[in-house]
Amino acid sequence: MQLNQEIFQKESFSNNQNALEITEYFENNDLKAQLQAKDTTICKLKEHIKYMRENGKEEKVKHEMDEIETINIELEHSVAKLLSENERLHKDVEHLKKIYKDQFDSIKKTLDLSNEHDDSLIAQLNSLRKEIENAAQIQIATTVAPGMFKLDLDCKIGKLTYTILSTLRNKLIYFEE
Repeated sequence: MQLNQEIFQKESFSNNQNALEITEYFENNDLKAQLQAKDTTICKLKEHIKYMRENGKEEKVKHEMDEIETINIELEHSVAKLLSENERLHKDVEHLKKIYKDQFDSIKKTLDLSNEHDDSLIAQLNSLRKEIENAAQIQIATTVAPGMFKLDLDCKIGKLTYTILSTLRNKLIYFEE
């Protein structure tokens, strides 16, 4: 019996040992499978990193090119806007130049006409003075009764002199300004 017991113990020990070996074997297989899966994942990640490095440079360059194109388009719009504004301002300046030239020409014509008018008034004044002087020197051949003719030369000369002087005064003021 003891022998049987020993055999049984040996068999059970052997069975237990086999069971332990089998479980260790399965555990080893599981660990190997996990290790192989991790190695595969690591290899895939390494390939992905390598791909990203290569493509990352291309994508970075492409991204920078896109940004440069966007900035270039924005600058083109800004330049077009500035050119349009410049053209508008140029037209405004040309219009103002024309207005100022027209006003200058008008003032010059008015000044010339005023000078001619002043010269004419001065000539008329001189003519009236000569007529007055000549009239005073001519001997009267006929008798003229006092009050027969009423000629107020002082009034005409005064008005004419006032007109000429005020015109000349206005010219002086214009030129002084």
